[in-house]
Amino acid sequence: MTEENKPAEPEAATETPGTDLKAEIAKLPLAEKVLAPIAVLVVIGWLIAWTRSEVFYYALFKSWFATLSFLGALAVAVLVGLKLFGIRPLPPAVDRLLVPVASLLPVAGYLIEIISPIYQFFTVGGSIALAYISATTYWRKHIPAVATKPLGEAPPAEPAEPGAAPPAA
Repeated sequence: MTEENKPAEPEAATETPGTDLKAEIAKLPLAEKVLAPIAVLVVIGWLIAWTRSEVFYYALFKSWFATLSFLGALAVAVLVGLKLFGIRPLPPAVDRLLVPVASLLPVAGYLIEIISPIYQFFTVGGSIALAYISATTYWRKHIPAVATKPLGEAPPAEPAEPGAAPPAA
């Protein structure tokens, strides 16, 4: 057979991004795998609630909680859904921050709704933020030491900043 008469070999199927849904789900961070279904449930819950007449108080754009909860959950669901199909319309730095911020909107709306004077919202919201940041930064670092050392021992010293004087003995 000559080169011209050889049967053509089938070309390898080229897969476009986002066509293998299981592979795309496996690539997602764990937080997004958990947040996306929860966000879909929140959106469905609000859609069902708004079909009932007794929840008129929580109407969209008339209640902080309903508005921020619905829009935040919808944003999380849409952003993760777009990732599943290989669509990334935002720069990576923005994309990395948008899902966590959108997932905070429902609780922010709830706090605004139940803590009506704005100064009370700031004090309660600020207290929650203080506790969360303390737990995720300071205590994450020191809890292992607290659990393994007797209570009478001092915690390990903080590392000195470059150029700082050594601690006094």
